[in-house]
Amino acid sequence: MTTVSTVMDSTVSDNTETLTPRVSPLEGLWQTFSLSWRTLVQIKHNPSELIDFSIQPVMFLLLFTFVFGGAIGGSPHAYLMFALPGIMVQNSLFTTLNTATGLSTDLEKGFFDRLRSLPIARFAPLSGRILADLAKQAWAVVMLLVIGTILGFRVGTGPLGVLAAFGLVLVCTLAISWALVLVSMLAANPEKVQIFGFVVLFPITFNGPCLVPHPFFIYDRTVLGTPDRDAGPQ
Repeated sequence: MTTVSTVMDSTVSDNTETLTPRVSPLEGLWQTFSLSWRTLVQIKHNPSELIDFSIQPVMFLLLFTFVFGGAIGGSPHAYLMFALPGIMVQNSLFTTLNTATGLSTDLEKGFFDRLRSLPIARFAPLSGRILADLAKQAWAVVMLLVIGTILGFRVGTGPLGVLAAFGLVLVCTLAISWALVLVSMLAANPEKVQIFGFVVLFPITFNGPCLVPHPFFIYDRTVLGTPDRDAGPQ
């Protein structure tokens, strides 16, 4: 009995030494990048995802500029100078819905259940998905700026101002993405996430002065000191 108990104690002690109860922050960061890369690689197998980040932003830009621009801004070029930043913000808000839908799909298919059996950081699956979608949104914003420049848009500030605005859009998008992550955790399936997103995000993006001058947004002129928008784009 003594020999058996000694062997069992040594085996238990050896197993205890080989176990790693916690993942280091560096390993968690590496796992985040790995899962982020997994999300980006899926585009190769599912090219339809490019519609949300490549075709849809260009479609909105051309539609608002050449269909509504003459009626709203007097000319397509004048409206392009006014509305391109707003279209970038609108597209960034819409693409956050893909983050919530993708997470809800992974939950429904049991992807997170498989990850629970692995020695992986708890924040890695969520942060990996958000990081990948943030890279997609950065691509969409850069593409909109390039196409807008080809159509005649000109930046009124310097490169630092453009980079600051670019970073501000990504930071705000990141914050809203985490809010929609909560929605994806609470919703039962991706369809309900999409319904919630369209019900909430559509009024937010269209009920504001970023696309159409609104006479009720007086704080833009009084507090921020921006030009009068009631007269339309200049």
